[in-house]
Amino acid sequence: MLIPAVRSAGTHSASFPLKGGDPLLGKAHITWGIAAALAATLPSTPEGCVISVIGGAAGGILCDIEVRSAKRDRDALTSRIIVLALAAIALIADSAFHLGLKDLLISDHAARAASGLLVIVLVCVKGRFSDHRSFTHSLLYAFLLAFGAWQILPQLGCAVGAGCLSHLFLDLLNKKSIRLFYPLKKALCLRLFYADRLANRVCTWLGLAGDILLLSWCLSSYWH
Repeated sequence: MLIPAVRSAGTHSASFPLKGGDPLLGKAHITWGIAAALAATLPSTPEGCVISVIGGAAGGILCDIEVRSAKRDRDALTSRIIVLALAAIALIADSAFHLGLKDLLISDHAARAASGLLVIVLVCVKGRFSDHRSFTHSLLYAFLLAFGAWQILPQLGCAVGAGCLSHLFLDLLNKKSIRLFYPLKKALCLRLFYADRLANRVCTWLGLAGDILLLSWCLSSYWH
């Protein structure tokens, strides 16, 4: 049963009671974001897998772009470094093995890609200055990010959207509410576990196992 977090009328959004355990940490969201993106896009080539991995990892952490506590800032920074490292590795692999990523990203639709990037930037700026687990933890936020990424590359849009949805799913399970249907004020959670404890480690390892299995399955036909 979903447990609503009640908010009294006239209360300022900064005092919105999203109380409970800490949210899942970035590594869990990255691994689940990648797994969700791979499952949603089912790429069959190395370049397709790279796009899904980068998009899923990015979508998995962009929902926490607004975190401002010292502990969460450190985790968020680590998560962003991991995603940037994955992107750098992808660019190096593209140059070394001629995967064709640049050909996919640099096309005749430069104006559409630029507009998509602008949408992502504007949505992230809005999210950065929103209350935690409000706009950035909503279906609206996930849709807007996926739409912007879709303008750059359709597969990237699917991957980013899947990564965001995996983040919302995991955060919905723990004991801190999210405003899933923002701008509606009601917040929801299933209150199944405290996310900063054993559940965080279990989710991280389950996500990593899913990543390995899905990557192996997606590439099995390519290598054969």
